[in-house]
Amino acid sequence: GLTYQDILCDPNTPSPVETADRRSACEALRRALPKLDVREQQLLFFRHCEALSVAEIAAVFEVTPARVSQLYNGAIARLRALMKVDEAGAV
Repeated sequence: GLTYQDILCDPNTPSPVETADRRSACEALRRALPKLDVREQQLLFFRHCEALSVAEIAAVFEVTPARVSQLYNGAIARLRALMKVDEAGAV
């Protein structure tokens, strides 16, 4: 009594492994974010939650847009390092 629709996989549905990996990455991100400096947290918030442009963030921080880019790249590098350390420690 099954139809093809009952047994075909939806290619847009993540696999259980993908779901677990994403959940693990989100948890590592939640643990790593508070370890960043307040300014780095603000920068990431402005960029990703408030969707401010580099120029707008530069005005808020009273620095040049180039400096915002440097700070952003540094914050992302530090966040990645913290997540790797957290991941290594959790294993």
